[in-house]
Amino acid sequence: MDKVAYETLKTDKNKNIKYVLKSAEKVNETTWELTGTYTIAGVSKVLKTTVKTSITKDGLNMQGSNKITFADFGMKSPTALLGTIKTGQDLTIKFNLNFNL
Repeated sequence: MDKVAYETLKTDKNKNIKYVLKSAEKVNETTWELTGTYTIAGVSKVLKTTVKTSITKDGLNMQGSNKITFADFGMKSPTALLGTIKTGQDLTIKFNLNFNL
């Protein structure tokens, strides 16, 4: 299935999933609303992301997620075994970033 996933993401031409932050708005002491551009499979889309932050003994932790569909980024749902195995359209991009000071 890895090969199918790489084909779906068009990694032959687009090696990385890219995120560029455009703005950040503080909601409260531990929550931020980020606006940024995701580029997946060569297609860019601006999305808002709610991020939870926490201070750790080593630095800063940020966690968040976005619900998207394959179609949002011009991709078709992956299939395998001549279409007998299919996936749904919905995806969730999750991230957990740790910044050490």
